[in-house]
Amino acid sequence: MYKQITVLIVALMILNYNYAQTGNSDSIHKNMNSKEEAFARQVFEAFKNNDEALYANLQPTNEEYKALLQLVLAAKVEGITQQKIDEMMEWRKKEAPERMKSDFNKFQHQADSCGITWADAVYQNYDWQEMYPKEFHQKYLYGTVWFAINGVRYMIEDLQAVEIPTGYKLQKIYRIRKAEE
Repeated sequence: MYKQITVLIVALMILNYNYAQTGNSDSIHKNMNSKEEAFARQVFEAFKNNDEALYANLQPTNEEYKALLQLVLAAKVEGITQQKIDEMMEWRKKEAPERMKSDFNKFQHQADSCGITWADAVYQNYDWQEMYPKEFHQKYLYGTVWFAINGVRYMIEDLQAVEIPTGYKLQKIYRIRKAEE
């Protein structure tokens, strides 16, 4: 169900790729002093420091998630009802902490598999694109966190986040891997 909730919001973003966006849809943002960059640095630090608690804190709280789902309901997305939201929230309260832990461990295993030694990792930057889907008008980020170890580049690929009043909250990470040569 946790994946279903995340997939629901991510799918909404993808299905509404005809979004109204400020700026060029092909532009990649690189602002080292932005709040987006600060968020990406926190994601990197969670992995670098093997900080499962920080990773969990980067996710929406139950209240924040419910507010996001209420926006989806207000947008009249097919298949979303108040009853469905209540069921998803009940599941989330019971299962989400374990799922976050599992996802964190999966990403750490990916990093181990491609030879990442986090102690030697140095953050480089976060390249992102922003979207404002029509029906769900929340700023949504898609991007890549770049870091290096002894001159070899790695990436936290397809880092996705949604903006809420208190900042950004992590929605999805595709994988951690070595950058292509």
